[in-house]
Amino acid sequence: MSLPEHTLGMAVLCSVDGIIEHILHDDVGVASHIGAGQPFSLLLDRGSIGKSVDFLMAIRAHGLAIGWELNIVCESVPISMHFTGGLIYDQLLIVGARTNTDILYLYEDLLRLNNEQMNTMRPALEAQYNQVRQAAQQDSTLYDEVTRLNNDLMVAQRALAKANVELEQLNKLKNQFLGMAAHDLRSPLGVILTYSEFLIDEATPALTEEQQEFLAVIHNSTDFMLKLVNDLLDIAIIESGQLHLELEPTDLLAVLRHTVKAHRVLAAKKGITINLVETPIPVLQIDAAKIEQVINNLLGNAMKFSPANTTITVSIEQHPTEIRVRVQDQGPGIPEHEREKLFQLFQRTSVRSTAGEKSTGLGLAIARRIIQGHGGRIEVESQVGQGSTFTLTLPYISEEKSADE
Repeated sequence: MSLPEHTLGMAVLCSVDGIIEHILHDDVGVASHIGAGQPFSLLLDRGSIGKSVDFLMAIRAHGLAIGWELNIVCESVPISMHFTGGLIYDQLLIVGARTNTDILYLYEDLLRLNNEQMNTMRPALEAQYNQVRQAAQQDSTLYDEVTRLNNDLMVAQRALAKANVELEQLNKLKNQFLGMAAHDLRSPLGVILTYSEFLIDEATPALTEEQQEFLAVIHNSTDFMLKLVNDLLDIAIIESGQLHLELEPTDLLAVLRHTVKAHRVLAAKKGITINLVETPIPVLQIDAAKIEQVINNLLGNAMKFSPANTTITVSIEQHPTEIRVRVQDQGPGIPEHEREKLFQLFQRTSVRSTAGEKSTGLGLAIARRIIQGHGGRIEVESQVGQGSTFTLTLPYISEEKSADE
């Protein structure tokens, strides 16, 4: 069996110091500029000389070094080749070829040589050849396994991509359904709430105590359902990427005054005081209705979880690049490991409201998305037993800058 035509390789026998003693095979042309008595490293380009020293040390240390890639110089042109080296008695056999498979062909060719030198080396050469072949088989098996795993990964990636497309379509359908359902439910729920409020105001004296309780249940349940429907509608809009902000020059302090005033009546029924600490601030480019919705949520939560005879403080601060609004309560506080749940959809903490008020688990998630839509952030600081402080931060954008943009 002769070497395949495409094989390009060499085999040299060196001393343990890497000095060439015999050139056993050469179809690269190395013999034209190097011969016996010269170091093996002279075959290599400068970039491979240091690596060749490590290669020779590996052969001496382990008896065999497989899979080293070095660049030899052939007619002034660097050629990248794979090298295997092994100890044969007190000499180093170095075999190089374009591929590891060609190295096996070169070993087989050397084993077919019939002369005194090769006959002496044959037992050791055969043992070395078997080791190289075994390593090549292991590499081939590993390559096949890696190829199989890579193919499996590609199949899984295609399946995942298909599943992601389907999930995206299902998510769009879900948002459309939520939007339609919430929109269709909002009107009849609003009617029920309005009439229940009318009955509470006008018909209470004519009702028995039990009938008044029934009417209160109808009113409270309808109010909760309407809030839930409104939250679901907001979530459907946000999740579909259609959150639209009407940014206009707005007096944020006026928005806070209006919102705090509206909540003071409800807070008084629970024995809670709401204070507003005012600080002059510039006009901001914000969506006033959306920011009011966020403040409503923060105040509503503060009232919901605050006991009687406590104070909720709303304050505003101006910083060089942003405005910060803080809502601080004296409630039970939120355990640290539960705080991030506050801003996730349909998540609730272990903290319970002081008067049995219900929560949709959507308000703060909506609030965070609205503030993020403004380029800001919303954060919470809390300590169990000492209350919570929610801080919303809005970037300061002047009217001039907004007009320039």
